[in-house]
This record gives sequence, C-alpha cells and structure tokens, in this order.
Amino acid sequence: MAYEANQFPNTPSSPTKATRVIIPSDSASFVGTKSILILSGGTVVLRCSQDATPQTFPNLPPMTELLFEVVQVMATGTTATDIRACY
Repeated sequence: MAYEANQFPNTPSSPTKATRVIIPSDSASFVGTKSILILSGGTVVLRCSQDATPQTFPNLPPMTELLFEVVQVMATGTTATDIRACY
C-alpha cells in the first residue's frame, strides 16, 4: 500500500516533507524546522525558537540529525558544512 504525504499530520514525529539548504548567517533567520541534518560533521552554533542566545554543539559526526526547532544557524563558530533544514 502506498502512502500519501498528506496522510500524516504535521507533528514533530511525522515524516519530513521538505528539506532546504541552510547557509549559516549571523543575521538571517528562517521558519522553525523539525530538525536539521548535518551531512559533513563539525561544530554547529544554532538558535532554537525559544532561545534568546545561540547554543554550540561541538564536534558532531557526519550524518547527525538534531531534533530541534531551529530558527538560525550562526556563521560565527559553525565549522560544519552541508547543513539541511527538515520540515
């Protein structure tokens, strides 16, 4: 039986319906994500929707998924590349 994407409610546990490339920026923010996928590994400095200040996640291995509602990935301090937003 095939499943249609719209069969699933849009909750944190529902499947990802879209991805977007994240370009780290100290000024630009974006719509909150379900998660972010770090394809290349490294350090990621991010701000979640309820955080006033950025948080640092050092030395992440490749293919790490962070299950946070992220609204900003900072350029300063982020060494990971190839980051994807999952919606």
